[in-house]
Amino acid sequence: MEHTLHGDEEISTITEALSHVLERSVSDKVLPEERSLERARNSLLTGLPDEGLGFQATVEHMSSDIAPALNQSSLSPNYYGFVTGGATLAAAVADHLVVHYDQNVQVHLPHETIATEVEDRALELLCSLLYLDPGRWRHRTFTTGATASNVLGLACAREHVVARAAARKDYDSANLLEEVGNVRVSIAEVGILRAMRNAGLEDVQILTTVPHSSLSKAASLKDAPHRFDLELLGEELEKPGVANIVVISCGEVNTGLFATNGMEEMARIRTMCDVRNSWIHVDGAFGLLGRLLNSSDYDNIRRGCEGIELADSITGDCHKLLNTPYDCGFFLSCHRSTASQVFQNPNAAYLNAVSATGIASPLHVGIENSRRFRALPVYATLSAYGRSGYRDMLKRQVRCARAVAQFLLGHRAYELLPERVAHSSERDALADVYIIVLFRAKDETLNKDLGTGRLQGKVGIVTGGGAGFGAGIVKKFTTEGAHVLVVDINKDNAESVASSCPIGSALAFRGDVTSEKDWKSALEAIVKKFGKLDVVVNNAGVVHKARASHEVPEEDFDRMFAINVKPLYLSTKVMIPHWKEQGTGGLFINVSSISEPRPRPNLVWYAASKGAVSVATRGLSVEYAKDNIRYNAIRPSAGETGMVPNVLGGSDTPEGRERILATVPLGRLSTPEDVGNVACFLASDEASYMTGACVDIDGGRGV
Repeated sequence: MEHTLHGDEEISTITEALSHVLERSVSDKVLPEERSLERARNSLLTGLPDEGLGFQATVEHMSSDIAPALNQSSLSPNYYGFVTGGATLAAAVADHLVVHYDQNVQVHLPHETIATEVEDRALELLCSLLYLDPGRWRHRTFTTGATASNVLGLACAREHVVARAAARKDYDSANLLEEVGNVRVSIAEVGILRAMRNAGLEDVQILTTVPHSSLSKAASLKDAPHRFDLELLGEELEKPGVANIVVISCGEVNTGLFATNGMEEMARIRTMCDVRNSWIHVDGAFGLLGRLLNSSDYDNIRRGCEGIELADSITGDCHKLLNTPYDCGFFLSCHRSTASQVFQNPNAAYLNAVSATGIASPLHVGIENSRRFRALPVYATLSAYGRSGYRDMLKRQVRCARAVAQFLLGHRAYELLPERVAHSSERDALADVYIIVLFRAKDETLNKDLGTGRLQGKVGIVTGGGAGFGAGIVKKFTTEGAHVLVVDINKDNAESVASSCPIGSALAFRGDVTSEKDWKSALEAIVKKFGKLDVVVNNAGVVHKARASHEVPEEDFDRMFAINVKPLYLSTKVMIPHWKEQGTGGLFINVSSISEPRPRPNLVWYAASKGAVSVATRGLSVEYAKDNIRYNAIRPSAGETGMVPNVLGGSDTPEGRERILATVPLGRLSTPEDVGNVACFLASDEASYMTGACVDIDGGRGV
């Protein structure tokens, strides 16, 4: 059997298989192509095979089907996802070693493995990196991340503050608490309600500013700002019958802001907590490494990290700023005896290994009995890069964030947050920026629309996107999560619209829709930039000046049919082979006109060109339905665009508008937003069963 290989042979086989998978699947794109995702979904096993596929077949399945559909953010400097980051080379190699060797580090067995000593040394190195004395932080362990570390901190804090309350109530219990813990008030022994009752407590509350997700349900000062209100904190600490845990955010997860500002402020909080026997826990998942920054450019950040050594416990993350493989966090506490009281595993004798070196068995100081050897990647990466290496990494991140913030400070469409930063001088505003940049659109409608995501992940081409209906379609698509190539004969117009969209969501492209070469270039550009193409909106169009049909110049007639009709032919000729090859299907949305079913005198040839658009849409929808390539059309009435003067015969006058509005029951012209909304619906999954449809946006004119 393949799985009976051992030792060098096993490692050689696995290494060869990994090389095969990576060689076959690594791409220069971070996000997988839609066809790769679809292929992977279709390849997934629908049931458990009785005999199994075998090793080689499974490796081939992973390399050919699954790996190409994975997000390759860890292989790229551009991370698309949450805040976990990639991995340094040293950490990645160490993580592979963990798979082959000690995967489950539970008990300190110094004659059988060095794993627990590596873990202890890695935690010492972490303390050193952060300028913390390892001798003080004797309860230290690795966890799955900041959330798990915060849970450890709250568990230890709760045990401690309840015990201290009992000691305050009954002085005779104090010595017992210092030695082994008083059973009458140990939450681990008697439960939270009985322990609190015996300690004379009515409540245990958490006092914090803006809490981490693992604290929010328990936090008491939710309405406080990011910085601590020390007067309010003092009032809460003085409440009778209440034990308190003070949680200090050292780089809050959503903003990067700090809850304290300097050693003096931290020392005041320590003094207040000592008086009331309260526990201080620092949630430093994002901000701890700010202690490495050593120049005046980073004074505001360093002050936010000052004094954390005065805390009782500290949470940190390794898979964020240390760049170790996910998932890895760490927890530090000054109270080793409290850890034993809370986490000691008293059951099996083989779990009670005793060390003369003082190294604790990990399962006795944390919540996990089964735990991965997360320490080795941490040890490896700290060994490889040292303090100066990590200082340089962090400085690069801060400089990058500040460059983004500086760009936003002068942007016409966005403003930097929080408002106090935006309204500061540029120097002061940038001094507060750490590694997170918050901003919002100045247009509240855009803020409202951002994140609704009806088109999340979709990629489209919009022709005539530099003005009018096209601009409305581009803006709606991008605010709904799509990426768009803004094609327009006027590059300046295309760039203006693209720059008004959410950053990175739109790319301007100068293109002539009557040129097959330009259509091919547009396809190449969008696939190169965004990795795929889902939808083409044929919006570019012109209208001749309203006049008697026999007086329309031939060149106007030819130009109108070339721009209004020929792009359907060219886009079909270029895109259909691409979509057939991809096997993912596709969508055309063609902008026709309500004048097609309701032609008006003096604009007959325009109506005829739009009639060709509608007829082609219906016919093509049937022809390519078998390939899951759909065609739909939009038929707007006259709109608030640059076409109005020609529609009115050459000039935009109130009298001319009145003549148009008299034919529209709703009494107004259509708008780019109207057309954008309907185009968004047609491009969304909600319209996936529609093809060959012509949707009227006409205020009732076609009725």
